[in-house]
Amino acid sequence: MALSIEEIKLFYKLWLSVLQFTNKHHHVTDGLPEILVDTDTLNTKPEEVDRVSSYLLEHREILEDYVSENPDYLDQEELEIIRSWKYAVNGSFFLERILKKGGMLIPSNDLVYCVSPLVSSWEEMVRYHPLPVMVETALLPFKNQITFNGLLKMMPMMFGPGVRSNLKEAYSTVRKAGEIIDTADKLIESEKK
Repeated sequence: MALSIEEIKLFYKLWLSVLQFTNKHHHVTDGLPEILVDTDTLNTKPEEVDRVSSYLLEHREILEDYVSENPDYLDQEELEIIRSWKYAVNGSFFLERILKKGGMLIPSNDLVYCVSPLVSSWEEMVRYHPLPVMVETALLPFKNQITFNGLLKMMPMMFGPGVRSNLKEAYSTVRKAGEIIDTADKLIESEKK
């Protein structure tokens, strides 16, 4: 299910704030401007944002540092969202199919994540790529949904009938068992194991 405009604005407010904090305290890149939090005027190179995002996800203790310091005077609910990001799932996924409720992303194991897009729909993001497509991103719990960090790298690969069949079977098996990870709570539980 797509996030509402208010939810998208909140996500970017929090995510960009944490990235800014990360870069300010850990000097990851010089290419990230001081003021990033106005998403209407975000004019930053994605590779610079990706560099800071990757650093943050490799050093998740920064999230707790941010919450403890609370440099942007966020309320408790906003801080809890940020705290939940320590359960992010970072890596490569097969986008196997797109449904109304979200993109079905499958990592190399027997999990399926239902991921809500941010600004652009899944169809817009992968319009020139036949499914399945391999993507690199970070899945983040957000409110009671799962979204991603706004950075989606598509791998230029074509998959044969064997891979497509295996992915379809993996999706069907997980769906029939009712085990699709489609809420923030389910994502957090799966990462605690």
